[in-house]
Amino acid sequence: LMGGEAPGDASAAKALLGISQQSPGTCAGAAAQLLAAKELFLGGKYSEAQQEFSKFAADYSGNALVPQANVGIAACLEAQGKIGDAVQQYKKINVIYSGSPGIVVPVKLTLGRLSEADNKPDQAVTYYKELINIQDPNDPWVREAYERFQLLVAKHPELNPNPPQARAAAPSRLLTPSGAEMELSAPPGSAGAAPAPSVPPATNQ
Repeated sequence: LMGGEAPGDASAAKALLGISQQSPGTCAGAAAQLLAAKELFLGGKYSEAQQEFSKFAADYSGNALVPQANVGIAACLEAQGKIGDAVQQYKKINVIYSGSPGIVVPVKLTLGRLSEADNKPDQAVTYYKELINIQDPNDPWVREAYERFQLLVAKHPELNPNPPQARAAAPSRLLTPSGAEMELSAPPGSAGAAPAPSVPPATNQ
């Protein structure tokens, strides 16, 4: 964030968009646009944030931060209640970046959570098992997947005829969807609002 502005600050988003417009095609312009999209999301302006994430993905298609922009698009769709569209975007990310665990692991957890919410426990179990099979009890996404899996199969034991071997090293509280998946807290007044990606320093296009 720039200038010590609070997350979701409208003036910060406006200033960042100004920088991106003044420096199109540059590293600074790319970083400013992605940060502006994040600010808009944190401020609850999900439609505008989605537009900026989409514009970043289109204008900087070769940038290393495009995966974060694509996750941002999905998060914005989810926050707007467009769950079907969000699921399709998350699934697309899961396929495109299948070789990047840092991207697809939290996305799989999100897909599992959304499947549960959509009363599709069989699909949720599939996603959770994929994460459990990573067999890394120190990974917070794997640990939460295991805990969610345990709660789910306790309700639907028929979904777990062959229990997976991996276990979390120690129990931990379930992280909230936003905290677990994208490390952003939900805006005030939004229950279970969708997460958005953290934005690391920009790289050259």
